[in-house]
Amino acid sequence: MGTLDFDFRDPALHVDPLTYQRRFAEAEPVHRNSQGLWVLTRYADVLAMLRDERVSTDRRNLYRNKLDAGRPYLTHVEHNLFYRSGDDHRRLRAPLSRAFTPRALASFEAEVDARARSLAAGLDPGGFDLVAEFAKPLPLGAIATLLGVPDSELDNLASWSMALIGALEPAASRSAFAAADDAAAGMKALLADLLVLRRADPGHDLLSVVATSGLPVSDEELLHNAIFLLSAGHDTTTAVLTGASALLIEESGQRGLLADSPHAVDELVRMISPALMISRVASAPIEIGDTVIDTGAPILLGLAAANRDPAVFPDPDRLDLARSQTGHLGFGFGPHVCLGAPLARMQIRLGLLALFDRFPELAAQAPPHREPSAVLTSYRSYPLAGHG
Repeated sequence: MGTLDFDFRDPALHVDPLTYQRRFAEAEPVHRNSQGLWVLTRYADVLAMLRDERVSTDRRNLYRNKLDAGRPYLTHVEHNLFYRSGDDHRRLRAPLSRAFTPRALASFEAEVDARARSLAAGLDPGGFDLVAEFAKPLPLGAIATLLGVPDSELDNLASWSMALIGALEPAASRSAFAAADDAAAGMKALLADLLVLRRADPGHDLLSVVATSGLPVSDEELLHNAIFLLSAGHDTTTAVLTGASALLIEESGQRGLLADSPHAVDELVRMISPALMISRVASAPIEIGDTVIDTGAPILLGLAAANRDPAVFPDPDRLDLARSQTGHLGFGFGPHVCLGAPLARMQIRLGLLALFDRFPELAAQAPPHREPSAVLTSYRSYPLAGHG
């Protein structure tokens, strides 16, 4: 292992995770840290892990070793497709995927576009916070609408979601897990009440569709996977909308490609990497060159460094919305590819078009304020001003 140690408690990792990952991609791309965690940061290795059936997403034992049985956050982990593999994962994913088919999303596009343009119209040209007033309410409102949650609950959903996301950090504190307990309990109570209403009077939302489908999904599983969609389904899109706005303010000549290039959104996702790292567990011994990862070992996959790997992406730090299909890993890959990726692409494209139609000239009042994190790109604020 030498002198390098990928330390998840290192403040430098949380402040600039891409630079931190790149140090390892260049010096030791297959790395075992002092805590026994494997960290992979080279594109070829990360992609190989995402393809390998021996690399499992069932990480529930890692949380069982940290948290007491019965805690609301552990209950959320136990019933969540994010922590399942194989047939169990497919069983839970199938009913939820109904909301993200091309046909379902085609009928939802006008709703997303109208929401984006309404939010953009309400922005004050003299100054506004892009995150609070546009980049967060757009995807949060869209995923809430898909699930049948009223807009009056958006503030609660936003705070609960951030607490759940905080518990994903490999070095999450006791207080982070306590906040996640409260968030999981609060969100579950809200959705359980809605589920009773939807069973009595079904609508066209996903909660109604799955609850009345007769598919082999328990109420606990339905509720906790709805929580997962609400929390994971908006913050990553918020990150891309915010980061993309910053990139396009700097590279204003590329804005015309937003509507014309079929690869524009994917290039933005590659550059921003909303999920910086994702975790897996070896379900059998895995060989990478001369290195063997033992059964049960935790594996962290560095998506941020992989998406900037010069062996795959020529001139990887250059934004090029006309870049041909990138093969980026910003939405993951394989059976666990992001369930909501088609919706995210739609929201990013329509959101950015609405924003720059409203303000052809945008100026940053300060750089985007990023939340410290080793695993997610997440923004607290981004003050802008513009002229319509």
